[in-house]
Amino acid sequence: MASPRLARIASSKQLNGETRLLEFVMPEGEPLNFAGGQYVIINTNIPLPGGKIAKRAYSILSSDREQSKFEIAVKKVGTGLGSNYMHVTQNGAEVPFSGPWGQFVPDEPGTSGRTLVLATDTGITAALGLIQGAKFKSCADQARMIWFVESENYFIPPSFVRDICSSVDLDFSIEALPSVNHPERLSRALAVLARLIQEVRPASVFLSGDGNLLYPIKEQLMASQIEEKQIKIECFFNNPFKKIGGTR
Repeated sequence: MASPRLARIASSKQLNGETRLLEFVMPEGEPLNFAGGQYVIINTNIPLPGGKIAKRAYSILSSDREQSKFEIAVKKVGTGLGSNYMHVTQNGAEVPFSGPWGQFVPDEPGTSGRTLVLATDTGITAALGLIQGAKFKSCADQARMIWFVESENYFIPPSFVRDICSSVDLDFSIEALPSVNHPERLSRALAVLARLIQEVRPASVFLSGDGNLLYPIKEQLMASQIEEKQIKIECFFNNPFKKIGGTR
């Protein structure tokens, strides 16, 4: 079991009507020791039916150059315990968490070849953390990032994403897809992917977001002769292989 840690909410702001951006600071400048693409699990201290405590995972979307503070973005989802907790908790509050967690990072700092980053929906936060990471720096000039999303008003403003991509000189674009669970969503995503494979011809690929898209996309990438070890996945929801209490 991971040792619990604390971080204080230093500031927060609404990115739009549904999403809050929170900046946390570590106590006494303690380093978080995270790499771009990793996440933390927030402990809300709210009991669930059955006695467990609601814990939720959030990708760190800020650069790993700064280790004593970090940012997450939280989309308010109905009556969801985790998202509502993160939307009402005030600046100055100390929040328990564990982490950093995750392997959504390049294996080697000097990886060569073109890189494709595909994010769906809220998975854009993992992608933003990834592309600002120190290990990704050598890939940035040959990388391209695509955000599959149902509308430009969803979750995080496109201008916010574009500003971060511009700061690391990364080619970025948005592809509109039907909403989650729409019957044409997967076929549309795979059609875009087929075009991207021809345009980018990637040597490595990072996928984050909807598992119902990510795993079929992985199969198509492997069918196009991209090695499985060069494909990394960070599944935010609809994960067919893993069920955990700390969902995003």
